[in-house]
Amino acid sequence: MHHRFYLKAVFALCLSLIFSGPSFAAENHGLFSIEDFFQADSSSQDRNILTTRFRLDSTKLNSSGTLSFHFDGRERNSLGTKDYNPSIRRERVDVLNLEYSTPSLSLVMGRTWVKDLFIERVDGVNVVFRSDGKGLGLFGGAKPDPYTEAFNADFMTAGAYAFYSKEDLSGSMAVVHNAFKGAADRQYLYAQGSFYPKKELRLYGNVTVDRDQVSKNLSLTNAIFEASYRPDFTKSVSVGYSQFRAIRYFKSMTFTIDNSRQQIYYLSGTYRVLDKYNLYGRVERSSRLFNDITGQNKSAMNYQVGVSRDNIYRGVNMNLNLTLTDSYGSSTHEALSVDLSKYWESFEASVRGTYVHNAYTATDTTDNLWVFGVSGTYFVKKGWNVSGSYEFENGSTYTTNRLMTRLSYKF
Repeated sequence: MHHRFYLKAVFALCLSLIFSGPSFAAENHGLFSIEDFFQADSSSQDRNILTTRFRLDSTKLNSSGTLSFHFDGRERNSLGTKDYNPSIRRERVDVLNLEYSTPSLSLVMGRTWVKDLFIERVDGVNVVFRSDGKGLGLFGGAKPDPYTEAFNADFMTAGAYAFYSKEDLSGSMAVVHNAFKGAADRQYLYAQGSFYPKKELRLYGNVTVDRDQVSKNLSLTNAIFEASYRPDFTKSVSVGYSQFRAIRYFKSMTFTIDNSRQQIYYLSGTYRVLDKYNLYGRVERSSRLFNDITGQNKSAMNYQVGVSRDNIYRGVNMNLNLTLTDSYGSSTHEALSVDLSKYWESFEASVRGTYVHNAYTATDTTDNLWVFGVSGTYFVKKGWNVSGSYEFENGSTYTTNRLMTRLSYKF
């Protein structure tokens, strides 16, 4: 109840900033939206979720233009009899802070994504020093509860980071300490960067390395590496690797997780022919490096080929693709999908259809899945738009209907 009252008080403050802005020459920009999602399926698991979101960036709150206020929050209401999880909070505040900013210094107080880093949120202070494309940042305070998003003084966070940005090279490095009730909950290093050794070639990577609080060893948690080559506008090729490992909190977690590694190698490319058709493809091999998985169940293969063309007929755009998957030796899937779209001055619409054939090795069974969807957006006037989408899914043993509508105003 206190959290809901607090959110409404903040909303009232935002409105006062908007309507009193001219008295101190403030500039107000943001977004207001109302979204309704409805799902009904043959198993009677009907859901209806209404989400209201408000974002405000109010700048130039003083005569020198260095002070600003930022808010981003939402309220989620379950209008049906069922929800995905009864413990999901209705209110969520993503951002709520005051910022003092000059070309060389930024000081943020409140709830914020760590500026120039974006891997942590903090209910506290974030200060950044900048000079000629490089900088140093420090942050510390409470950490939004990773399970409820609420303010919780039991969770704390602190860290330091450096960043660098030039035309052909950019990157950042950080060291972060998370605590729960005064004890180390998670400690990790993060680094990311992109490099253009030549105009046609881009190299990108990011890594997260965690410290195991039991063994005190360092281990690679998540990583992405990609090399992309685009000699001209008609062709490109990319090769990459990614790794995922579930994040473990050593003190606040009351349950056990399997943090074995999952990794993906992939090769993708595009080629434009006849100046009209864009051919694309991707080959992907994924592996589950779990201790209890051996043999064929360790890896899966995914192949995708497709073709797209703009203005195939009277302004209609087309995208057609085929996907083949061998899922860890336990099942295979073939999916054929087509998407048609068209854009007018104030309206855009798309129609799509997908057919999927599934075969399961363990049970020697098959099933087929059809998915049909339609969506559209109407730009009513400056800042206002209305959008909606409908999707019908028909499997061998079930049917599902999904409907989503959205009204938004951007100012």
